[in-house]
This record gives sequence, C-alpha cells and structure tokens, in this order.
Amino acid sequence: MKDTENSRADHVSDLIRLGEAVGASRETRSRFEEYLRYARLWRMAAGEQIARVSRPYRFTGGILYVRCMTGVWAEELRNNAPEILDRLLGLGAEEIKELRFTQKYFRLPFPAEPAVRETLPEPEPAEIEEARRLAAVISDPELRKAAEKAYLAQKIRETAEKNRR
Repeated sequence: MKDTENSRADHVSDLIRLGEAVGASRETRSRFEEYLRYARLWRMAAGEQIARVSRPYRFTGGILYVRCMTGVWAEELRNNAPEILDRLLGLGAEEIKELRFTQKYFRLPFPAEPAVRETLPEPEPAEIEEARRLAAVISDPELRKAAEKAYLAQKIRETAEKNRR
C-alpha cells in the first residue's frame, strides 16, 4: 500500500510541475487565442474570397498587420482599408485603429477537388444470377439483399477496373 501511495505522490508532483509549465506558457496561449480572434474577425469583415489570400499576423499599438499573397492584393486592400476597418469596428474590434498590409507569400490549403463520379457499367444478367445464387443461403431477407448488392458492386468495380486498362 505504501508503494501505491508513494507512486501517487510522485504523479501528483509531476502534475504540479506540469501545471507550472503550463502556467509559464499562458502568455503564448493568450497570444494564440488573440490571433484566432483576429483571424475570425478578419474573415467576417473581409469576406471569404479576401480571407483566402490574406491573413492577419500581428496586432500591436492599435495596428492590425495583414499579410497578402501578392502585392496586387495588398494594394487593393490598402485602397479598401477604411471600409474593412468600419466592418471590424462593427464586429466589436474597437481596439483596431489602423490596418497595414504587406505582401508575404504563405501557403494556402488546396481547394477540395470536386468529386468526379465515374459512370459504372450495369451488371450482366449472369452476374445478377450468381449474386442471387451465392446469397440464397442467407435466411434474413434484408441481409441477403445487402449481400447480393455487395457482390454486384464488387463485380462492377472489377469490370470498371478492367475497362480502364
């Protein structure tokens, strides 16, 4: 029993040390939360299209600094800064007094490719009969139907794969 109590005491002291380490990183955590707040505000104020090509990266002394993918975007946003600043203020970011834009390349997430559905061939009558024959041993009608469907789907995929070659 003593070993268990000592073991628990060791774990508690580890937790205390971990708590001290987390406490030391509170400043980092609060800066990250601040970044997330400004990123959300920027997305809402600037709109999705602009938010895809620009990101706020620093807030200091009432100035929100925004990186833009290209110099053209930076110039366009400089021209529209008063409107965007009004929208930010309307969203409750009264601490932002000025916007500054710089060109700095950053990686954008790749847009999701639209799924292209391949047209699959219809199953042959012989394949349908084979699926029924193989699934006939299953007593539950719903499960039998699902097994037939799965067998036919596999056969269709195999046929489609052969046709691609």
